[in-house]
Amino acid sequence: MKKIQLLMLSIILAISANAQWTRTNVDTMDTGVEAMCEHNGSLYAAIYNQGLIKYDNATSQWLEVADNLPPTGNSAHLVRMASVGNYLYAFVNDQFHASTTIYRSTDGGITFATDTVGQPRNGPFPSSTAGYTSIVHGVFVLDGQLFCEMGGAGITKKPSDAAWTTLTDPIIKFAASWASYNHTWYVEAGNKILTSADSGATWLTPANAGFSPGFGISRMSVDPTSGRIYVSNTANQFTVQKIFYSDNEGASWDSIAINQYTGNSYINGIPQSVQGMIGVGSTIHIMLTNNAANTLPDVLTSTDGGATFSKDTVGLSNDQFGAGGFVNFVYFDNKVWFAPNGPDIYIQGGSVGVKNIAKLNSKVYPNPVSHSVTIENEFAISNISVTNILGNTIMNESPKSKKHSIDISTLPSGMYFVTITANNQTQTVKVVKK
Repeated sequence: MKKIQLLMLSIILAISANAQWTRTNVDTMDTGVEAMCEHNGSLYAAIYNQGLIKYDNATSQWLEVADNLPPTGNSAHLVRMASVGNYLYAFVNDQFHASTTIYRSTDGGITFATDTVGQPRNGPFPSSTAGYTSIVHGVFVLDGQLFCEMGGAGITKKPSDAAWTTLTDPIIKFAASWASYNHTWYVEAGNKILTSADSGATWLTPANAGFSPGFGISRMSVDPTSGRIYVSNTANQFTVQKIFYSDNEGASWDSIAINQYTGNSYINGIPQSVQGMIGVGSTIHIMLTNNAANTLPDVLTSTDGGATFSKDTVGLSNDQFGAGGFVNFVYFDNKVWFAPNGPDIYIQGGSVGVKNIAKLNSKVYPNPVSHSVTIENEFAISNISVTNILGNTIMNESPKSKKHSIDISTLPSGMYFVTITANNQTQTVKVVKK
C-alpha cells in the first residue's frame, strides 16, 4: 500500500511540475523583457538595458548576442522582433522622438543594418519628432512578408524588396491585427475578419456568423496546430470580456465567456482585459491586465478547449515594480514560452496536455474540384456537411462508411468548407470549386 501511495504521489508531482510555469532564469537585473521571437530554430529575446539574448537548448541558458544595435536605455528600446527566412528584424523605439528605427540582420543577430527606406516620416509638428521615422505599433509576418501597423496606417515589404510600401487598399490599410495559417491570411477590418487565399491580392468577407456586433477586436491569434482563430476584445466598464473562436476561417464563431474568471484591474474602475493569448490544441493560455494587487502576471489557462479556465500563476515571480505589460506567447520546441513585461521568461507544456483539436486525418480530393469530391478516413464517417463562405449549410450527408463522394457539380464556383465527423471528432477542410 505504501509503495502504491508513493507511486501515486510521484505521478501527481510529475503532472504538477509539467502544469506550472518554469523560470528560464533570464538575468534582467530587475529591468524587464521587451521582445521575444523564434528565428531559424532558436529563441531570441530583448532585455531592457541589456540588449539581445538567445536561448541555448544544449545548456538551457540564455546567452548574450554581441550585436551592433544601439544600446537600450531610457530613450531607445528594442521592443519588437520578427523572423522572415534568414532575416531577423529588430524594431527600436525612440520614445523622445515618437520614432521607430527598423533594423535587420542576416547573421543571426550579430550585425544589423537599418531598413527604413520607404518608411513614413513624422510631420512637422511637434518639432521634437519632425522628420523622424514613424512609430510602429504592431509587427506581423505572413508567408514571408512583413506588415507593420502604425496607428491608422500600414506598411509592408518582403525581404527582397528595396523599400517599404504603404498600404493603399481601403479594405485593409487600417487593419491592426494580422495572422496566417496554411497560406490563408486573416486580417481584422471593421470589427470583422477578412480572408485571403492569394497573398492579399483579393480579400473575402466571411459571414462572421455568431460574432457580436461592435465587439471591438483587440487581439488575434491562430492555433499553430489546428488553424483555429481566436480573437478578443478590449474590456471597459461597459463591456463583457469574451473570446471568440472560429474553426472555419471566420464563416461562423463561437464565444468563450471569461468574465467570471476576471476581476478589477489595477486601474480604478476598469475590469481586467486580455493582453495576450495562445491556443495550442486543447490548451489555451490568456494573460490579463494586472489585477488590483498589481503583483503577479495574471494568467488563465484552459486544458479543455475553453470549456473551463483556472488561475495559472504557479511558478511566476513577483514583480516589485508591477508586471503591467505583456510581451509575447511563443509556441516553440513543443512548449509555450511566456514573456510578461517583467523579470523573466517562463515555459510550460511539452508533449503532455498538448493535443490537436482536429485529430482526424481525412483525405479530401481532388482539390480544387469540378464535379465530385471524395472523403476518406480510417474511421467510419458519420456525417459530412458542406457550408459556403457565408456560413450556410448547403449539403449534409451521413455515409456511415470510411469512403464517400459528394457531387458538388451544381454548386457555383468558389470556396466551401467540408466538415467531416468521425469517431466523435470533427475536421474542417477548405475546398475550392472550379
